[in-house]
Amino acid sequence: MDTQNTDQKIEEIRVLERENNDMLRSIKRALVLGQVFGVVRWVIIIGGTIGVFYYFEPVFSQLLSTYKDLLGTLGSTPGN
Repeated sequence: MDTQNTDQKIEEIRVLERENNDMLRSIKRALVLGQVFGVVRWVIIIGGTIGVFYYFEPVFSQLLSTYKDLLGTLGSTPGN
């Protein structure tokens, strides 16, 4: 009778061990996916910023040139 009780407890421990391993694997998977998506998010943010600047660089250059011309014109007014 003692052997049957021991076998039953060993089987319960095995079941708990399997459940524990499954939970640990799912936690590890979630952590890895979180890290991957975090890196992907930052690549998109930084890459998007660089891409927008590259795409709109001619517009920025033209605005800066116009701003400099405007400052030069305002600085050389005869009323100063």
